[in-house]
Amino acid sequence: MGNWKRGRMMAVLVAVLSLLMLTACEDRFKQQQIGEFMQVADAAYERKDFESAELVYGRILKLDPEHEETKRKVQEIAGIIDQANDLIRQGDKALKEGDLSEAQRLFSEAEDMHPYNEDDAMERNKAQFEIADIRAHIERLAALRVQFRQIAAEVKRKEDLSSKKLSAELLALLPEAQLLLATSSEPKTMEARQYVEPLAEERDAIIAELSFYGVLPFLATNEEEYVENIKEMLAYSIKEGVYLKGEDLPLSVDAILDGIYPDRAKEK
Repeated sequence: MGNWKRGRMMAVLVAVLSLLMLTACEDRFKQQQIGEFMQVADAAYERKDFESAELVYGRILKLDPEHEETKRKVQEIAGIIDQANDLIRQGDKALKEGDLSEAQRLFSEAEDMHPYNEDDAMERNKAQFEIADIRAHIERLAALRVQFRQIAAEVKRKEDLSSKKLSAELLALLPEAQLLLATSSEPKTMEARQYVEPLAEERDAIIAELSFYGVLPFLATNEEEYVENIKEMLAYSIKEGVYLKGEDLPLSVDAILDGIYPDRAKEK
């Protein structure tokens, strides 16, 4: 074989080896990219940011359309998003039918499943839920006042503050009173603030009356103290000869509320 033929064969061999090396380098680089993309996508998947995860998984499939793990994850994401959106549709239906508690349950489940959903149903219906909570809170405050006034009327009639029956009746008020304190909050949406505005005076009067008598346990640190605080105020009421409420209270509604809500006084 002539030198020139051997030279041509060597040149071809070098070219082939160069291409093989280049291909191997490109393949290693592609696998490195896939690995890095997988880390980013899996992290987004774990925090339930499915849209971001889906976007990065899409980059992987462009590099390797047959990447089995990525295809499986993309299918899982599609199923989760469909489930969350179906829950939202069910929640919207429950809301139209007036079943707010069921709607909240469905929206909350959808939010847990897909927290980064663009359709944030809880936020979208926040005003409606706030208004329902405010209405229920005021109704429960009024019911607690009725219950306590019945006890106070019986105490005034008998003028007996020492009975075990009275202590038991007063103590029975505590769980509901504690719950009302724990669930009390100012509305955040404009619609809810507008709703509560005409009801605020009556609500505040109820809170002031129940707080004056110690029924709302702002000061009590235990059950015994809770009962004794109320008995002390009932004794004061008996001494005055009348159940004190509204304008009869020795302090104004505003003064009582400012005392139990220090931030309220600062805002004035």
